[in-house]
Amino acid sequence: MDLKSPYKGLFPCLKIDRIKIIIHTVNSSFKQISIKKREGTKMEILLVEEIKKQFGYDYVGRFYECLARAEKGTQRFHIRPDGQPAYEQRYDDVGIFSEGLAPAKKEGQWFHIRPDGQPAYEQRYIIVGLFFEGLALVESDGQQFRICRDGTRVEE
Repeated sequence: MDLKSPYKGLFPCLKIDRIKIIIHTVNSSFKQISIKKREGTKMEILLVEEIKKQFGYDYVGRFYECLARAEKGTQRFHIRPDGQPAYEQRYDDVGIFSEGLAPAKKEGQWFHIRPDGQPAYEQRYIIVGLFFEGLALVESDGQQFRICRDGTRVEE
């Protein structure tokens, strides 16, 4: 984008929708405008700096699956494109969403959460990775292995 572009300072958010590409922009009053483009993907363009300023966030990351990591003080969570928190829970750390789940850390233990902030399974791990093709690499008791989205260990 060139510096004179009206889109300067906007950051993309992609969401697979399988129907059409829709570009959303959020103006300074956070009203959305949609433009249908073509079949495939939904793209939302957001004013991240405006969101940070309006909501007092210390940090706002890129949007993945239309949720972004946000930080306010020592609390970490995800926000929606309108800047509002996606859920009430607060974590020590959170990762990006991949295949509908994101890593979250609470009291020194890692697990995955759904977009509503609820844990996807009961188990807790030392380390968790992102989901790719339905599996995530985790570590527990010095062993690394893969799990399914429900936390079930996959024997290899």
